[in-house]
Amino acid sequence: MTSNDAEKYLVLLSDGGATRGSLQTGKIAARYAAGFQRLAENARPRTYVFAVGDDANIPLLRVLARDDGVLEWVRSTEPIEFKLNAFLSKIGRRPIQQ
Repeated sequence: MTSNDAEKYLVLLSDGGATRGSLQTGKIAARYAAGFQRLAENARPRTYVFAVGDDANIPLLRVLARDDGVLEWVRSTEPIEFKLNAFLSKIGRRPIQQ
């Protein structure tokens, strides 16, 4: 396997909310999808999203992780350690495929 053949990952730790200005979920999702589709299939990164907080923008984060990615969400009432460790253990792994 050459370095060009190596799997690529995008890891996002976020609540998916805007820190400045308004967040337009549809526009962000459309831009991400368009950029994703422009890449050759073997060059597309797997997107791993760790959503934090009760007010996390789950619809947006779900869209970002939908193409062979992973979404894990931890709310304020849950201990973060277990879910974070589970999330980190998924990076680079593939579930059994047909």
